[in-house]
Amino acid sequence: MYRRPRTRFPATLPFDQPPARVDQDDPRGVTPLYILAWRVPPRDLGLYPRQFSTVNPYYTKMWCEAREKEDMKQHISRPLVFNCIRDDEDSDVMYFVVDSNNKRRRIALDSLDMRLAKETLEEFYDPRDEPDAKLGNPLWYRVGSFDDHVPATT
Repeated sequence: MYRRPRTRFPATLPFDQPPARVDQDDPRGVTPLYILAWRVPPRDLGLYPRQFSTVNPYYTKMWCEAREKEDMKQHISRPLVFNCIRDDEDSDVMYFVVDSNNKRRRIALDSLDMRLAKETLEEFYDPRDEPDAKLGNPLWYRVGSFDDHVPATT
């Protein structure tokens, strides 16, 4: 199993501990980019295999339709889907992104934006290993390389 080296900034953070804004100076260095997302393996999506390449437009279209039903005129964030956020791993998962740390405004867990993004994903979220599993809160995932690794001490 691949073990990522220890870095100054963690690979994940809980929803309620958002990172500082991207490129902000920090005692540890410059804050890297993070996304707020649900991490879902493609096998847990109730879509035909040929549809995986079109998940982003499908998800966005469903979210736009949900927005129209709610008569939502403005939104903080437009959700999107990433297939990979690092070069060293994660080619077998999808990230349903609702926010990032490159914005001044942050999405609230109880906001309409968050509720619609989650409800839209739940419409085709179908975990095969745990049929009763529910989507939890999204997490902050670090994007890109981990060039800020801390040298091991002996």
